[in-house]
Amino acid sequence: MIMCNRYLPAPLPHEHLISVLARWFDYKGSRDFLNTTRNLSDNVTTLSPATVWRPVYWDLSQQFIDTLGWKKIIREHTLAPYYSPFLKPQYKSMLLSGGEPLSQTRIQPVQQNLIRLAKPWRWCSCCASEDYELFGTTYWHSFHQLPSVLTCYKHNTVLRSHCPYCLFEYQHLRRHWLPPIDGHCRECGEQEEVVSGDFPQLFQWLESTSFELLRRGLEISNESLIGAMRQKLGPEELPNRLFGSQRKEVAQWQCEFEEWLPDSVIETFYTKGREGLFNNIGQVLRLSSIIYRDRMAPPLSVLLMLKYLGLDSLVTDSLD
Repeated sequence: MIMCNRYLPAPLPHEHLISVLARWFDYKGSRDFLNTTRNLSDNVTTLSPATVWRPVYWDLSQQFIDTLGWKKIIREHTLAPYYSPFLKPQYKSMLLSGGEPLSQTRIQPVQQNLIRLAKPWRWCSCCASEDYELFGTTYWHSFHQLPSVLTCYKHNTVLRSHCPYCLFEYQHLRRHWLPPIDGHCRECGEQEEVVSGDFPQLFQWLESTSFELLRRGLEISNESLIGAMRQKLGPEELPNRLFGSQRKEVAQWQCEFEEWLPDSVIETFYTKGREGLFNNIGQVLRLSSIIYRDRMAPPLSVLLMLKYLGLDSLVTDSLD
């Protein structure tokens, strides 16, 4: 249920919708996050950035629909454009239309829990200082919540997901709800060191492509990406049950992909190691499941498959 509140602050540049709720709570001066924010929405139990869409996003979006319009809300204040090319068509259609069904809909890729940087809220200390100077508050930038990037889109500084001293991590925003000011941890008071990003080329490609997806991903069709990958591998379709030579061929694709995938990528971006990812029934990095079985995979996994198949430029080419 939506509770209209004309005092809810307008979103700041590229501010995540949940961040608006966090700033409103901060202005209220209360200490009970759940009970206070339920004055705006009944759907505030889980507030991590890991989900593409939750009913609370709908509740918050309705506060600004008349002033910002649906297109601006979805493009600038959610992660929907980043996930859009990898969603099932019905979910993408819902996000584009902004219709009432979104008020009861939750959208999340399968096995999102295996993506290390999907759940915690992340921030850049340089952005936080600039935001405080410009707006009198820090806030959560949508670009900083992309789980396939490590650095800030403005400053090239390494994004923080936790305090290196006390290990406090922002997840549900119930203990602390806005990024720290001047690099001082809101939990222990220690000041973090600002570190510039210097990562391998594959990491840099993941970042630049992810930023482009968040800017314009709503314009890319899932069919074009999947179609190009199928064409690269050969068969247009796979039978429900594999036999003989086809089983060996699919196993060979997977083996070559696993050998190509660097350990550094697995250690940085996934919550399980190589053995845990590939030796269980999980599908988060299985070529056949994502390319032929229409699994709603995390963007990170699909991007790695595109890179492996030599289709690096397919995302940006789709936007030309």
